[in-house]
Amino acid sequence: MKHLLTSLFAVYLLLNVNSIAHAETELYDWGINIDGTSYCLQGTCDYDFFSGEGIQLTSLTDLPPSIDHSNFNLSDDVDPLEDGLGTLTITVTGAGAHSVSVYLDYDLDYSINGSLNETGETSGTPETGLSWEIDEPGWGSTGTLGTGGVAYIGDIFSNFNDSGTLPSFVSRLDNKIFYDAFDGQYLDLIQPIEDTALAQSWDFNLVDGETVVITFIAGSTNPAGFYLVQKDTDPDSNTEVYLSSSISGVIIPISKKSFPWTMFLPAIINKANVR
Repeated sequence: MKHLLTSLFAVYLLLNVNSIAHAETELYDWGINIDGTSYCLQGTCDYDFFSGEGIQLTSLTDLPPSIDHSNFNLSDDVDPLEDGLGTLTITVTGAGAHSVSVYLDYDLDYSINGSLNETGETSGTPETGLSWEIDEPGWGSTGTLGTGGVAYIGDIFSNFNDSGTLPSFVSRLDNKIFYDAFDGQYLDLIQPIEDTALAQSWDFNLVDGETVVITFIAGSTNPAGFYLVQKDTDPDSNTEVYLSSSISGVIIPISKKSFPWTMFLPAIINKANVR
């Protein structure tokens, strides 16, 4: 009986080795946009800026200190690609209107079936100020026409890159799945399948002395609340990536550091002179 169980387990491993060994998540391309300035290191985001407003990084150390990627799995090198999972935290200060966006283009099980058999979905209801988009990255669909009868080219990257810029300084993400505003068409109304990218954006206003912290979380398990999910449609694959985010505001208290004692010298001197 022991030998029989061992043989059956060996057969099980043999039949499932492909699905076990190829549960791959690779972050092919990514970008971070803060108030209209995009920071990019690789892929489309690095060498194909549409508006010319982006900053092409040479390494992760070039990111501003307001972007904390220490718990987000990124790499300076595109070979090998990292899985791009973890927590990304962005801190914003300064009075006025602000817009913060992230763009993530994952390849799921790429070594098995490429990147053209993916799709995306949403779950839950987004909070006020949160916008999102799921779309083909912008390379153009491979021979698939959209619902308008013309070749489909996703606009998610251009919408991400234009967020926070003139004239409105707000997110341009369209809150749609595989929709191209330029041609006014969807890729497919039932189940769009293509190379897939995800994006989320927060719009908010601050007054003097306020700070906002935005947290983006990408993981392999579904989170609570509103989220986007990118998935491989291959029946032998269960690889998925979930993107969620949150925003929290903190009013900076007035402290002694904000008002050094030297600023009170004129008042002290004047009072002494009056006496």
